[in-house]
Amino acid sequence: MREAAVAILLLASCGSAEKMNETPLLITQRDQVEAAVGKRVTLRGEFVSSKIQTILGVDVDGDHLSRDVKTATATGVLQKTVVTQDDIDKEVKRLGGVFPTRGPGTFYILIDPASNTAAKAEVLK
Repeated sequence: MREAAVAILLLASCGSAEKMNETPLLITQRDQVEAAVGKRVTLRGEFVSSKIQTILGVDVDGDHLSRDVKTATATGVLQKTVVTQDDIDKEVKRLGGVFPTRGPGTFYILIDPASNTAAKAEVLK
């Protein structure tokens, strides 16, 4: 039983290691994002600094960048989340009240596999 658990852990970690060692796919246009979900990518393009920072519409960690930055880059694994109004309504009921939300929609985030948090954006020079 223990050997099976070790084998499963090794297989699970191999997937992460493979993603870390893959040459990232370069994304420079918003219309390339959907096809790259689940892959290791490098985003290069328009940086928007607001409550949630994005590159090409994909959420990234850009808190450390100046609001004057117009273009940036970041590398990580692209993830997609679809939020429906029903999902929001269920959370409101579960939490017993309203909470901050973007509303329903399809959202993308770039994850740094080493930290399992949003990938850090860097100024594109």
